[in-house]
Amino acid sequence: MIFKVLHVLLLLFTLASLTHSVTTEELYKGVLSLDELTFDKVVSRFRYALVKFDHPYPYGVDHENFVRLGKQLAKLKRTDVIAVNLEVKDYGEQDSLVLTKRYSVPKEDFPALRLFVTPPNCKVANFTSLKPVVYDEERNLTTNKIHLDPVSMRLFFWRETGIHVTLPNCTADLDQLAASFLQHISRKSAEQPLEGEDLQKAQKIISQVESMSKKSSTEKRKAAAMYLKYMHKGLERGLLFFESEEKRILNLLIDVKENITAAKRKVLQAHFNVLQSFRVNQYPEETPDEQLISKTQTREKSSPPKDTSAKAEL
Repeated sequence: MIFKVLHVLLLLFTLASLTHSVTTEELYKGVLSLDELTFDKVVSRFRYALVKFDHPYPYGVDHENFVRLGKQLAKLKRTDVIAVNLEVKDYGEQDSLVLTKRYSVPKEDFPALRLFVTPPNCKVANFTSLKPVVYDEERNLTTNKIHLDPVSMRLFFWRETGIHVTLPNCTADLDQLAASFLQHISRKSAEQPLEGEDLQKAQKIISQVESMSKKSSTEKRKAAAMYLKYMHKGLERGLLFFESEEKRILNLLIDVKENITAAKRKVLQAHFNVLQSFRVNQYPEETPDEQLISKTQTREKSSPPKDTSAKAEL
């Protein structure tokens, strides 16, 4: 009997350990964990490094939001972007406090977000004097602490780097169609109706989204419906519609006097997110790195031609 009880307890302990390991792995997936010894050497090698300064063993909504963004950045087809979690220990040798002092990040502000933009061929000695961009987008009204909001973080990264990151409630393919749609209606105004080739191409994009919606999942159909709504409005009223509509929704979201239910706020946030796909002109485009381009072209020219004779024979 005792043996059976011990066996069951051992089995439960094993299952709990496995569950914990999976959970821990998921909490850091897509994000690189560094310390004070590795920080300068690693981060200085990346053009863009989004770094979260935090307490040891971080958890909670803010950390989860950051990790989801880290996964998204890791899936970009780029080798110069990284998300980093820096756990600052205020016990023991306290070596990691050197970094918080260097970048003026008091532990009272944790979790604190900084974007490091490193110039090409930057040496570690020069990197230590760089000033990161401070994320100060969203604060909790009660605690006045920084809140790592999923939308605000992505817009911050987009605005500071020119790299578009898909927002919640949006999809990459619909974002691309929205950007193309904007190009064709850019000459539309109250005095100048859209016509000719631009009108035809804008209508063709609307048809593409309608067709895509019919073959998609329920979630994507909901997203497509929002994109279609704004495309039809844009076709009717031009670019100024997107600006005025964004202001209207934003005022509803930030006005604490508005008696908005949680469900209604969620819907408004989804519409605000989709609207950003039609407001790309307010965000900068990434400036190409000329040195990086020249190096790539040099490598391509110096690479030996591929031998395709074997494939031809087959």
